[in-house]
Amino acid sequence: MYLKLRYRARLADLALVDQMADEVADICDSNGWKYHRWDDDWRKPTDVQIGESEEGINFEGEAGLRGIHFSPGPQCETIWLTFSANGMLNSLFTLENPTFTAEDPDYPWNRVKTGFDGAKTHIEICNLFRFLEKKYFSDCQMLDESGYWQHGDKARCEKWMDEVTRAHDTLDEEIAALESDPSIDPKTRHKIFYGLIKQFGERYKPDTQ
Repeated sequence: MYLKLRYRARLADLALVDQMADEVADICDSNGWKYHRWDDDWRKPTDVQIGESEEGINFEGEAGLRGIHFSPGPQCETIWLTFSANGMLNSLFTLENPTFTAEDPDYPWNRVKTGFDGAKTHIEICNLFRFLEKKYFSDCQMLDESGYWQHGDKARCEKWMDEVTRAHDTLDEEIAALESDPSIDPKTRHKIFYGLIKQFGERYKPDTQ
């Protein structure tokens, strides 16, 4: 089971981008998180193309990004704190496709899946963005399915994530059993499959109230 955080931000002062990256790098070093610094020339025009290889994601051209990206857990996706010359938070993905995770090309959303690492990592990411918001951002927005960004209740977030994770594991087992049973008619299997997905979605909605 994974949980998604969608986020976007703007720098309050372009001159603070290196200070912000230094501070995040210190946090990464303290926690043993892997990171990569970006120090592109903002004066050059952005022209980037993304590709994939056995080594992972690669790109060609000028990304025009400054800041840092990092991963706060062994099973957490990369978090991008890299900014374009206009002060807007961008990643390689939003540079190539500003609507890759939401339909707002003028102020793109980035996304990170955190649920593989559990509530601890998810809460740490939200708390880091709260800290950076106060110190470095003129605007910071977060769409958090767990609701922690809105209510800030650690115990509530842990309880919700634990319940959803256990329910998701049960759902995976039910789907695996359904797919491995040759006695079930394909049309019936299709109907049961979507019924299970629908029940899960209706019961475990985002905790954003």
